[in-house]
Amino acid sequence: MFKSFRNDEPFVNQRIMVDNHGQILEIGSNDFLREYGVTWTDEIIWKNDLTDRHGKLKPHVNFLFKKEAEYWNSDLWSDRDKKFFGLKEQQILMGDFPSLYLKFIDDVVGHGIYANQKIQKDDLIGEYTGEFMFDRRRDTLDSGYLIGGYSRLGRFKWHIDARNNGNYTRFINHSCDPNIKLTQTFFGGQYRGLVIAAKDIKLGEQVLMNYGNDYWSGKQTPVEL
Repeated sequence: MFKSFRNDEPFVNQRIMVDNHGQILEIGSNDFLREYGVTWTDEIIWKNDLTDRHGKLKPHVNFLFKKEAEYWNSDLWSDRDKKFFGLKEQQILMGDFPSLYLKFIDDVVGHGIYANQKIQKDDLIGEYTGEFMFDRRRDTLDSGYLIGGYSRLGRFKWHIDARNNGNYTRFINHSCDPNIKLTQTFFGGQYRGLVIAAKDIKLGEQVLMNYGNDYWSGKQTPVEL
């Protein structure tokens, strides 16, 4: 049973909406943790091996990211791309996201994310948040909530793990006919995983992505939604 939203809840950048027996309710981050076992976070969380005891990036990590920032801010990008990603960055900073809600589907699939409004193609759905790590930790984790990308300069591969910390995006289900896509960008000194609408999404339609062959390797056949 969800409690009513309280003003003393920790601040979150995106409203947390859930389907509660057919009624869409706003809940707080404490309810989210209690109900789903996940700590809501609007931001990327740095793993301890990337930071010093003061929480700052270690020198070698800071060096890599500075080089990446130089690349992303260079003239190699078209004006169209710069405008596109610049708008998405502003949306993240302002918490300007479409209204979504979390809904229980069944015991096999679990929960899913649904549009609480019409969403147009290329709209930003949200940012994939969680714990940031380099590729060397990939094989040590048994997580079904990893996304990743490559350094544009080819220096490393990175991942974001939303197993224990995340937001709506960690509940996005698989489909071979997805209506969203993941893309990467770099701003604010870190990599970001952006969830973008690949087509128009109707009110009440489930938000779906294609997990890819790597995810399903060795796993059961995906459930089509």
